[in-house]
This record gives sequence, structure tokens and C-alpha cells, in this order.
Amino acid sequence: MSYKVIDADRHVSEPSDLWEKYLPSKYKKYAPKIDFVDFNNEEGVVVDEVPVITLNGLPLFKNFSKKNQLVAISENNRFGDPSKAALRGEGQIKWMDKQGVDTSVLSPSMANYCVYNNTIDADLSRAFAKSYNLWIRDYCISNPERLIGCALISRHDPEKMTEDLKTIINQGFKTLVIRSEPIKGLGLDSPALFPFWAACEAHNISISFHGGTHLQAPTVGSDRFSTRFVMHACSHPMELQMAFLSVLQGGVLEKHPKLKFAFLEAGCSWVPYWLYRLDIICYEESYHEVKDVIKMKPSEYFKRQCWVGLEIGEPCIQDVINYIGVDKLLFGTDFPHPDHLDLAVQEIGGDNCPLKMDSFSDEDLEQILEKNPKRFFNIN
Repeated sequence: MSYKVIDADRHVSEPSDLWEKYLPSKYKKYAPKIDFVDFNNEEGVVVDEVPVITLNGLPLFKNFSKKNQLVAISENNRFGDPSKAALRGEGQIKWMDKQGVDTSVLSPSMANYCVYNNTIDADLSRAFAKSYNLWIRDYCISNPERLIGCALISRHDPEKMTEDLKTIINQGFKTLVIRSEPIKGLGLDSPALFPFWAACEAHNISISFHGGTHLQAPTVGSDRFSTRFVMHACSHPMELQMAFLSVLQGGVLEKHPKLKFAFLEAGCSWVPYWLYRLDIICYEESYHEVKDVIKMKPSEYFKRQCWVGLEIGEPCIQDVINYIGVDKLLFGTDFPHPDHLDLAVQEIGGDNCPLKMDSFSDEDLEQILEKNPKRFFNIN
């Protein structure tokens, strides 16, 4: 069977001069800066210098120790070729050809840490989002059929979101990447966002939730832990669970039945348990409290409007399929990020596709790799 391979969760590497080239002049002085700080060994001797990215006078990354930054630099150096290739559209295409990927849906790597930074004001956040969108549009212009960019939108000033969405639509974007954390005290379920959700539905704009560690915002776990080990364990899956819960209990799913959401880079095995808990324990016990905004079982909303990314080799994939259907699964390589080293070099298309190890039929693979992302991302 022949099918196209659409990478639903691929990333760019933003170049260091992105903000210098694309930020309006009055905001250039607020662009992220790199400062070098000393790293001391256990005896207190300076053994290295660590580049620390700062924004608004604070570290861009929350609770990211010097030692972990050195490890991250080492990982990137060890796996440098894909990261360098992802700086430009032509480099993405070369690696896509190596991997057997026909089309990639591209999300940011660093830019969302600027846009969703809770320490900056709305004007600067919006400027970062608009500048990134101009850059990613230019990035994809060399091959728009194979490179599909997702736009960023600032949540710092909800009253400006529908205005910014109009610009995004006019630029040709069909998907937004949104962080799930509360921004400036407002969650995804805030009534202030209701006009924005309505506009997304009206214009068939899909919403991709994509978590990450070390954001300068109240990411799950960051209020009680400081190690990357624990925060990385919490941030991706737990934020996605809360994202679904937010749009569910806020009535977003009920009011906007055609709005589409994807939950990426945290696997899919959490879905059956989360929906079971919401259906059987929480909804049945507290129906009286939420009946005006949740009129069906939570799982029914998920099956109607939500997609989720799977991870190769994760447990319970068949249980996920039994629960929500194979037509709600997406697959992404997370290229070129080093925490998915193997996927970044494996052949995704063809006979060596690692998904075959999970006993997917050819029909399932066609559904996951081509039909599902086409439907979610509005790919003709």
C-alpha cells in the first residue's frame, strides 16, 4: 500500500538573528540575549562558561540549572547536524528525504518561550509572535507543499487575540500552536478567550497543544520541583491532560463542536485512563456541577474533536485505539530535538518504518501517517 508520510510534530531551529531581522525596530532592544556565566565544579573551581539566554533581565528558561544547560549543549553538539539543518527550509527537506517524510507540520523550538513568557508585557509578547510568524512563513516559502508552518499567537491580552487571528489567517496559516499554562492569570477556560475560540471555529483553525519544560509560567510541577528530571516528567503529559480539562470544563468543546484540538509530544497512553477517570468517577459524581457546560461524557467530546500524538514503543497503544479509534492518532518525529534521538535518524516511510514494530496494519499506517493529519491540519 502506498501512502504519504506527514510528520505531525516536527520542529524548526530558530536562528540567532531571527529577532534582529523580524522584530519591529522599537522592540529589538528587548530581544533575548546570551550572557556567559561561570560554571564551578564541586571544589568551586571555574571549569567552563555557560551561555545563558536572558529575556527581560531574567533567564529565559525557568529552573534550568547551569549543569543541565551544559548537558543540553553537549547533547546538541553530539547531534548537531539535524539541529543545524533545521535552521532553514532546505535543510529540513534534505532530512525529510532521508527519513521518507513527504510533508512536515512545523512547530517552534524556542520562540514559544518568548511569546508565552509570563514576565513580559502584552505588546512585547505580541511582537514576538508576529515576528515568528513572518519568519516561519518565509522559512516554508521554498516548498510550501512539503513544509507547513504553525503560527504562534500571544495570550497576554485576550482582547487582541481575534485581531491577531485575522492577521494569521490572512497570512495563510491553518493551525496555531498554543501553550496550555495560565498566562497572566488566565487559563484556557477564561471567558476572556471565548471570542477567540469562536473565531477559530468559524475559520476552521486547528489548535495544537504542545508542552515543554522550563517555561516562565506556572507549568505543572514547577511550583514544587526544581530538577529537570521531575519537571520534564510532569510538563508534557500533565499539561496536556489539563489542557483538555480546561477546554472541557470551560464549555469550549460544548459551544464549539467543530473546533479541533491536538495534544502532541506526550504520547497517547494517558488518554484511556484520563477519559475513564473523567467519565466514570468525576462526571458521574459531579454532574450537577458541570451539566450546563458538559452535556456529554468527556470521552465523547474527545472522540468528536480531539487528536493525540503517539510515541513509538509506548504501552497501551491498542487500548487507545479501542477507546478513541485509530482515526484520532497522529505521529511526529520531534525532529531535531535530542530527546528523540533515534526518531530523528530512523526511516519513517518505507519498509523500515519503526511503527511497523507496533503491529499496525498498512491500513492503520495510512490512517495515522496520512489521513489523520490531513484532516486535522486541513491539508488538501
